[in-house]
Parts: sequence; C-alpha cells; structure tokens
Amino acid sequence: CAGGGAVARARDGSAERFVELCAAEYVNDEAERRALFEKMSDKLELLRGYFNQLDLKLKQPRDEAGDEPTKIDMELASYNAAAHFNEDMFAAKVAFAIILNFPSYSLSEKREQGERWSALQWGYARMGDVFATRIPAELTLATAKANADAEAYVSSYNVAMGALRSEAGEAPILAIYSHMLSYPLYLPSYPMGRLIELQLEEHLRGKNLAGEVLRIYRLGRLTPQLWMKRATSGEVSVEPALKAAAEAVKQLSAT
Repeated sequence: CAGGGAVARARDGSAERFVELCAAEYVNDEAERRALFEKMSDKLELLRGYFNQLDLKLKQPRDEAGDEPTKIDMELASYNAAAHFNEDMFAAKVAFAIILNFPSYSLSEKREQGERWSALQWGYARMGDVFATRIPAELTLATAKANADAEAYVSSYNVAMGALRSEAGEAPILAIYSHMLSYPLYLPSYPMGRLIELQLEEHLRGKNLAGEVLRIYRLGRLTPQLWMKRATSGEVSVEPALKAAAEAVKQLSAT
C-alpha cells in the first residue's frame, strides 16, 4: 500500500478502509495485470483524446482566423475540461488500482533499470506515472487560466516586424520570440529559429546537457538576442550554421 498511501487523503477513508482497498485492487496474477494495463491504456487514450478535442474546440474562436473572439469565447478558452479528471479517478478508486499495480519509478531508476526493460515493462512504468501526483482541481484550473491568458496575449500581439527599427536603424530579432520559448520543438521551422538551434547545439556540445539546458531555460522570457547572449555569451550568429553546412558538404563529398 506504500505507493497509494503517498497520495491518499483523509477524504479517501480510514486507514482500515484503505488497507481493504489495497487488498481488493491489487492484482496478483500476471495475465490479469496485463489485461488491466491494456484496458486502462485504451480508456486513457479515449478520455484524453476527447479532452483534447474539447480543448481545441473551446479555443477555436481564439486561435483561428475569423470573427473577433468575444468575452465568452475567451472565458471558455481558459477552461480546462480535464481539470477534475485526476481527482475523479481517485474518487472512483481507479487511480488507486493503477498505483497499486503499476509502481512509479524516478528518472534515475528508469535510467538505471530501463535498458533491461521490455516494451511491456516500459508500458507498465509509464502507466505508473499517470497518477503519481495528485494535483487539486482548483490548481489545474488556475494553471489553465494563466496559460490561456498568456496565449491570448500572444495571439493578439500582432506586430508589423518589418516596421520595427532601433535608433541605429537595425531590426531587432523578435519575430520568433513567443514560439521559441513556449514551443521549442517548433524552433527549426523558422529560418531564424534554425540559426538559433544550430548555435545552441554548438554551445551545448561537450557540456552537461541537463544542467546547461536547465540554466538556459531559467533565463526566462527575454528577447532572443538578450537570451542568446546570456545563454551562450554571444549574439545570434550565422557562423554555426555556416560551419554545419560546411561539415555536411564535407561528409557528402566523402561518400
């Protein structure tokens, strides 16, 4: 019961009732445990898929071109339909069934043991992560509201970038500001983003990746030029891109 006890609350019942719950929900047969895993994988995919569909529909007036979004559109866009999902699963005892049968592993444990795990064992470990934390619904809703407010600001921040100039007549690098910090996987989609990606790649080479990435991301929402200076001690430059291109040509010539 140790795993379930870590997230149990007084509203879940007495200690005696919790021990009874552990005995009732624990699956001792491997075939039954696998059946439970496959059933929960299917149902979680179903639930999360519908939650995602709801989220996209509620945000549609804000995120897509069309009529100007109204006040109620913006309020609905900040709503998280899945906010109570976690707590509802605990109330229905489903979360406890998952926790008791699929332990949650720390990152260090996964790194140490993961190489010896089968695909099924990895699936069990990932299932164990689903209810590893019990975040109150009000905090989930507050987080959704804060994210929605930030997205609303970004979506309405329509600046004619070509018209921006410094006192020296230079155009500041701002165009990829929001996506670079909020959605880093989109970074290579931008020509300027590709330059920044290659410059970061060059900077990170040979360094402690986890520690350096944490340091860089903690710099926060700065303009890309200032962010790059603090991240790599240099301004945004085409030099890493030129080096990468030269290396690619060299490799192609050798084949």
